Amino acid sequence: MPITTDNPGAMFGKLIKFISKDKGKKVAILIDEYDAPLTNAIAGKGLIFAENTIQPMLKQFYSALKVAEKFRGFTFITGVTKYAQTSLFSELNNLKDLTLNPNYSDICGFNEREFDSLFKEHMKNTLAKLIEREKLPQETN
Repeated sequence: MPITTDNPGAMFGKLIKFISKDKGKKVAILIDEYDAPLTNAIAGKGLIFAENTIQPMLKQFYSALKVAEKFRGFTFITGVTKYAQTSLFSELNNLKDLTLNPNYSDICGFNEREFDSLFKEHMKNTLAKLIEREKLPQETN
């Protein structure tokens, strides 16, 4: 399958279609923290940069998933930032946002219980250092 485009979104769509046709099955797509590099890229560069650079790239990505819909099966994407005017959920059909659904809280990352048990001491020490450094009043319970 020759790739005749420089558009990353179009390349991604062609790849999905090629794999599906080659294997005779729909493609499962698993993407972890897909927009973290984009979010890091806009840090400190402002809204204009996001609107002119990041949003068009995200739209290419969403468009590729939309165009390849009949070739893709299960799709699981983590790290979705909901940029204004560029929502994965409005571009694609049949997606379910599990972000705040407690039934799926243990799939990725930490749940509240794990966060409390794993980071309690670190948070306590960090707060103590911040109080010391910033000369903040200590809380009394």
